Amino acid sequence: MAFTWTKGPTRIEWYKKAASTAFAVNSLVAFDGSENVTPATSTTDANVGVWVKPAVTASSTDYALETLVPIEVADGPNAVLLCTDVAGTAVATDVGTYIDLSNSLVANRAASANDALLCVGFIDSTALLCKLNSNASWKPPVGGAS
Repeated sequence: MAFTWTKGPTRIEWYKKAASTAFAVNSLVAFDGSENVTPATSTTDANVGVWVKPAVTASSTDYALETLVPIEVADGPNAVLLCTDVAGTAVATDVGTYIDLSNSLVANRAASANDALLCVGFIDSTALLCKLNSNASWKPPVGGAS
């Protein structure tokens, strides 16, 4: 399942997708510097939201096109993502820490170079609740207002 919004308000925004790029359902997307969205990576920190359209593969009719696609984004600071694929074993002490991504589908609890996500809840060894930290230079205080 990867990433799904589970708490707080969200809304759909429309962005152009990068051409000739595959996208998985429920993956995080980021801006690519050309006003298009592309799958988030372990090094992106301008992560926008969650891909909600059906997957795009090399055989998809719009694969090579920069088409407008729906992206589900947070509509306020209290929106929370359920991260159901976590690299490493998630533990309760992950709550309150910043973590990175391994790729657009996997949260990486063992890294915090880009601080892509703020962990706000522990589900089990493979799932965490997180807030998207789209701008790593702005970090909401842990335990405080976001």
